[in-house]
Amino acid sequence: MIREVPFTVDLWQDIRLQSQQTRDHDGALKPFEDPSLCWAYVDEHGHCVAAGSLYEAHPGVGIALAYIGDDAGPVMPALFKRAQAIIRANRLRWPVLGSASLDDFDAGKRLLSLLGFVATGGTI
Repeated sequence: MIREVPFTVDLWQDIRLQSQQTRDHDGALKPFEDPSLCWAYVDEHGHCVAAGSLYEAHPGVGIALAYIGDDAGPVMPALFKRAQAIIRANRLRWPVLGSASLDDFDAGKRLLSLLGFVATGGTI
């Protein structure tokens, strides 16, 4: 099982990133500046398996972002349901919600597709 806890930098650093993800880029923490729009999920041992946020790119346009641990497989159904609920709860705030995955990150692309995001043909 997982439980939602307030996002902290320490929890974010506890996530065992998948090889396609990195924390080493300018502005990595910028999407987590508004505590009301970020989430962290820990397992029964208090280990952070995922963190995510929504943030405004432009008026009416939001961006969804997530760091999902390479050890999150057993809790992916629960994480997926939480992500769906967060997206649904913010649909009026951001009628246009975007996200992206690296072109070679099949698991990320698959999750985005399951969440209803549609590929636009661009590559990252």
